[in-house]
Amino acid sequence: MKAHEYLAIGGHVGPRLREMALRDALRGVELGGQDVRIVAWMVRFLDDSTLRTVVSLIERARLAEVSR
Repeated sequence: MKAHEYLAIGGHVGPRLREMALRDALRGVELGGQDVRIVAWMVRFLDDSTLRTVVSLIERARLAEVSR
């Protein structure tokens, strides 16, 4: 699942697709071991709407940087 597909409010999304969306939002970012553990933790423990907000924040930060 791409980050932009996960941003819209919708039905529940399972952990596999949630992780795909978060990793897509983090594309181009080199992840270390702790980063990978935190991504896995976020997918497991954040509720769907909170993780959608995190993915949205990352995507908007990316767009803001591009528009500078």
